[in-house]
Amino acid sequence: KQFPFWSESTVKRALLSLEKQGMVISANYNRDPRDQSKWYSINYGALDVLEQQQKRVNDASGQFDPMEQTNMTRCNEPTCHDARGQDEPLRQVNMTRPLPETTTENTQEITAENKTLGAQADASTPARSAKREYSPEFETAWLAYPKRAGGNPKPSAYKAWNARLHEGVTSETLLAGVKRYAAFVVATGKLGSEYVKQAATFFGPDRHFEEIWQAPAVSGGARHTQPPVSGFEGQNYGESGCNW
Repeated sequence: KQFPFWSESTVKRALLSLEKQGMVISANYNRDPRDQSKWYSINYGALDVLEQQQKRVNDASGQFDPMEQTNMTRCNEPTCHDARGQDEPLRQVNMTRPLPETTTENTQEITAENKTLGAQADASTPARSAKREYSPEFETAWLAYPKRAGGNPKPSAYKAWNARLHEGVTSETLLAGVKRYAAFVVATGKLGSEYVKQAATFFGPDRHFEEIWQAPAVSGGARHTQPPVSGFEGQNYGESGCNW
């Protein structure tokens, strides 16, 4: 952006040439190892030496301020394909003004990028440790669900619950199924045992919440249809068949 009249490859060659000459110092000061952006700073000691040499050349030729009068039109021409012709003006321009501006802009961009990466990392940390929130309807069904022996992961149950909601099942239907199943478990004496289904299975694609879950009727035993006998009157004992 600071040198629109140069191509990207020309700028890269110019920076590499300045690094080799010792005019520019570059390094990677980023904390994030994934950030490979390079930081550039001007070697003002080497630049002063260059300016002194250029000043002596200018004084000898009678030019007092050639740095600001350098003709930069050579690279504006469409036919300017000579890489050396593009690099030569860079060695003659007074670089005390544009490079600090470029360095400042790069610093701001890199700093903003590092802040963005840091903010993303900070934002992801509490997301992993934050307590998961459940809907009030699910919490009601979870409290009504019969307890079982062994594992019964709540997040898996909530995932199955939401899957049924996306299929069009209402929370009222799911809760009604939980209540029927809880009554069935209590009636059959399975409460607190491993025979109680996990909630994720109950809310799963097999749709156990739609079953009737009617507890079996309790048998009261067979009743006598004849009245009770008192004494021996009226009883037929048959023939004994005994020979005395």
